[in-house]
Amino acid sequence: MSEPTQLCSQTVLQGLVATVADAEGAIAMSQLDMALARWPTDARLHFLRASLLAEAQRFDEAVTAFAAALVHDPELHIARFQLGLLLLSSNHTEAALRVWAPLDTLDPTDPLLLFRRGLSALIGDRYAEAIDLLRQGINLNEAFPPLNRDIQGVIDRVSVLLAMPPATFDVTRHVLLSGYLASKIRH
Repeated sequence: MSEPTQLCSQTVLQGLVATVADAEGAIAMSQLDMALARWPTDARLHFLRASLLAEAQRFDEAVTAFAAALVHDPELHIARFQLGLLLLSSNHTEAALRVWAPLDTLDPTDPLLLFRRGLSALIGDRYAEAIDLLRQGINLNEAFPPLNRDIQGVIDRVSVLLAMPPATFDVTRHVLLSGYLASKIRH
């Protein structure tokens, strides 16, 4: 009897991605759980499961699933970015920055690095720099189109906040941005 393969085939993965996109949450989760039972070390499957959990607002479980994806493939940069984004949206800023730290080794034109740098600038209240970096990331990001919509939403929200009177801006900035991030995480 042959040893089971550690990764599912590209065809199976594409089928699961289609299922996740088209199926009701419980059906999609069931399909992913069955796939993970067969290929428990496939980081891509853990990533898909984490994405589904985050979309269902099951954030603690999503954090665990993103972390599992990174255990099985520390180079799955989109999982690392999304885990950091989820932590940031849950007000775990320091943890997000630690999770994102390995992204600093990416090519300077990698959209995930630009998004990470832009969000870090936002955390540091460097708004013009944040918007510039986030826009650069969007312009270069072809691999993860749904992420572009989310990052554009952050830019739009920052732009609205920057147009507010300073006293209002200081009070509402953090609440509005963290709320936006938490409501818009898509994977």
